[in-house]
Amino acid sequence: MSHNKLPITFAYLVLSLFTFQVATEAFAQKKPTTKSVYQVTFTEQEVFPDGFNGAFTYFRIPSLVVTPAGCLLAFCEGRLQQRDWGDTDIIMKVSRDGGRNWKHSRLANNHHELIVGGRNVGAIPKTANWRNPTSVYAKNAVYLFLSVDEGGESQGKISSGKSRFKTRFFFMHTNHEREWGDGIRWSPLREIVVPHAYYWGATGPGRALYLKGRLIVPANTNRGQENKRSFCFISDDLGETWRFSGPAGSSTENQITNLSDGRLLMSKRAAGTQEFWVSADATRWSRLPKDPGLVTPLVQTGLLTDPDGTILISGPAHRDKRIRMSLWCNDRDGSAGHWGRPIPLEAPGPGFDLNGYSCIAALPAGRLVVIYEDSKRGSAYRRIVAAGLVRPARPVSKERQ
Repeated sequence: MSHNKLPITFAYLVLSLFTFQVATEAFAQKKPTTKSVYQVTFTEQEVFPDGFNGAFTYFRIPSLVVTPAGCLLAFCEGRLQQRDWGDTDIIMKVSRDGGRNWKHSRLANNHHELIVGGRNVGAIPKTANWRNPTSVYAKNAVYLFLSVDEGGESQGKISSGKSRFKTRFFFMHTNHEREWGDGIRWSPLREIVVPHAYYWGATGPGRALYLKGRLIVPANTNRGQENKRSFCFISDDLGETWRFSGPAGSSTENQITNLSDGRLLMSKRAAGTQEFWVSADATRWSRLPKDPGLVTPLVQTGLLTDPDGTILISGPAHRDKRIRMSLWCNDRDGSAGHWGRPIPLEAPGPGFDLNGYSCIAALPAGRLVVIYEDSKRGSAYRRIVAAGLVRPARPVSKERQ
């Protein structure tokens, strides 16, 4: 190559790199095609308030389910300590007015005798770490799925196989809606026995799915640095028997919803955005390309398909920090490049509260409720709050009047 061609070649290389950078930034910042169709009606309504009941100090990992009658049941971990292990209980509250008021606090895991296949298999220790509530309404009943460890053992110790116990998975249900106040009654706990090798695992957390008579429960397990997987528990007989999906990548918290063509969409916690996987039958999963237009930190997000088929995600709208709790809409089955602008769910004010995990429920008449971890400025994970949204009615055309 002659020397007089070097400047031209170098200039061409610089121009190519500049063009690539501009194109990449344009893609990441392009105007979303989905409109933010929901409007906030109320925000920061306390579900589990700071200092609630005096029994717990921290409230984390929310789960939310709605019945056909519009009754909301909220669950979360009640902790004495901020860390992810310890003597943790699952607590519950009920709202009958669309999430504006919450009553009837109860312990949801007030069982110590475990029933598997109708026989007693032993007692859970008093220092049990009940965690990761995951709920769904199915066939006239609310189902609650839970993970439990020995309370004094850290996730790292359990994952490495150095604990005497590994994570166990349980579920229970209640169908006495008239008693979903002071007299709520739950069925005996039943265990879900996972066949593959693991030490530590977790359900959800957030929502499970009931679709065409099938229960689909998101979960993940690991065995140290080996055999990490996200997957699903699947039951076609309301929990009498269980089978298990193939892996959807490495183990992390995840949520699942349905798409318009019958496929399932899984959203997984990942740094800087969410990781998406799809499946035709909940057994085999394929990964989708990342979407640079959907920006979240490393955090679990709520995931829901609303009655109009719009995919909704709730979570902090910041790449690195758990702040600016928001809701995104996608009317193209969750495909990349079609997430609308984030709808802020926090009340306006100076600075930002620390947010975290969240869960979404759809009510009649185009209404939504999102519950999420929130902190009064200066104290982390001290309460869980609710925000309400509504989808304005579409105008009726003259031809349809």
